[in-house]
Amino acid sequence: MTKKKKQLIIGGVVGFMLILALAYSLPRLTHTVTSPEPTAAPPAEITPKELRSVKAIEASDDLSDMVFNEAKGLYYISSFDEGKIYAIGLESQTVDGEIPVVAPNRMLLNPAINKMYVTSADTVKEVGLNNFTVERSVKTGVHPLELLVADSGKRLFVVNEFSDNVAVIDTDSFSLIATIPVGKRPVDIAKDRNGEFVYVVNKEDASVSKISVSNLSVVSTIENVGRPVVIEAYPGKDLMLILDQYGDNVIVLDTNTDKIVKTIKTVDYPAAIAFDLGNNRFFVSSFTKSSIGIIDIEKEAMVSELQLGTAFQPISGLNNMIYNAQSKSLIVTNTNTGKVFFVPVD
Repeated sequence: MTKKKKQLIIGGVVGFMLILALAYSLPRLTHTVTSPEPTAAPPAEITPKELRSVKAIEASDDLSDMVFNEAKGLYYISSFDEGKIYAIGLESQTVDGEIPVVAPNRMLLNPAINKMYVTSADTVKEVGLNNFTVERSVKTGVHPLELLVADSGKRLFVVNEFSDNVAVIDTDSFSLIATIPVGKRPVDIAKDRNGEFVYVVNKEDASVSKISVSNLSVVSTIENVGRPVVIEAYPGKDLMLILDQYGDNVIVLDTNTDKIVKTIKTVDYPAAIAFDLGNNRFFVSSFTKSSIGIIDIEKEAMVSELQLGTAFQPISGLNNMIYNAQSKSLIVTNTNTGKVFFVPVD
């Protein structure tokens, strides 16, 4: 080996040793991936882990209504597309039974006689809650929606959205006894504290029709109420709460004067109301935003908003909601996903 080659080899070895020494003298880099610091959630955020989804509901969409049978501890949830009414246990939070009903829409419990009334297609059906079977039915009009019982349970009032009227059924004979013309596209109904009058919201012409229970006729019409989609009687007071869908408002109507006395700004595209009177508040769900507004009754204002977007995305569709004081939770349905959630609230 020549002297020049020896020098090159020795130089290369020395260079390699210098590189190794330099590498070990520098801070070591590892391939460990550390999780980012958790960011603080919004004050009213409900995370997916806190939401308990009811199991075994297979409806692809269109959960049309929900009612609670306190005596039995069951929630009844209708699925228009599946042709079923699900019976869901409060304790089990699973489907305990199913009632086959063609295209079930809205429901109304009559616990005094252990029955449930269901609107379906152009009829109202009477369902026995002991055997979960349809016992009687009567035709009422085009696309019947919400129902209520008045006159000591003797009369059943049903709004027919595309007939622009309210059908009245005798609950003993289960026959149609009257049809009352109202405004354009009636969609919901509620009765006053004394049960003397029922109020019907007419979605298309921004009005509320007031009907006498004894005379079965419209006695007055309240105009300019936005786009009313829901009306609820305020428990224990002479007030009606109306959801204005396009104005994002809760409109408060005094039933003594039939005047609007307050307008409360609420969530986008409000869809349902649930009361928690023990804590002086009520909840309003947003159909488009997947959130729930909390309205303080004393302040007459929305004080916070539960953001459910994380759990309910990518599809909005909150449409039914009931507050249960025992479990301190809201039971919420999403009509676009066919899911039911138990949402804990403080």
